[in-house]
Amino acid sequence: MTRCLKYGITVLSLAVAMAMSAQDQYVQPPGDHNLNVEVWHYKQMQNRPKRQLSREEFDAKKRAFVIQKASLTQSEADKYYALEKKKRERLSELGGNIAQQEAVFANKENVSEEEYGQALEKIYNARIEMARIEKRYHFEYSKFLSNEKIYKIHAAEIEFHRAILKRMVQ
Repeated sequence: MTRCLKYGITVLSLAVAMAMSAQDQYVQPPGDHNLNVEVWHYKQMQNRPKRQLSREEFDAKKRAFVIQKASLTQSEADKYYALEKKKRERLSELGGNIAQQEAVFANKENVSEEEYGQALEKIYNARIEMARIEKRYHFEYSKFLSNEKIYKIHAAEIEFHRAILKRMVQ
């Protein structure tokens, strides 16, 4: 479950950073933003080259990296990524549910303890379901991949995301 949360945070951070780097000009948002972290990060990104990977380019680079690091055959990679796409879609739905619960209180004042408790319960249940999905797909992967290769795939994905984020920050 922790790995799934870290993966989600990494992907969200990557998406935000990529979107911010795609902007052509900095526009000061309305209101007082004294040393706002997002604004500072955005200004830093303005000094970087404006090249942004499309989703397809990003996925292709990630796929090539993972295949190489995990020593997958083309057949294994094709089977893995067919299942991975389905898993990602299911996890994305649940991630959206979590984001929706968190967004409910973003601009709301005077939230009761009971409302917070109900929202947290929904968030925790969604995270538990995400872990169940991960486990189910592990079983599916293990029909054609060894546990060693499955582990190497996960490690390669984490390494890839860290390398991308590191490159974006530098």
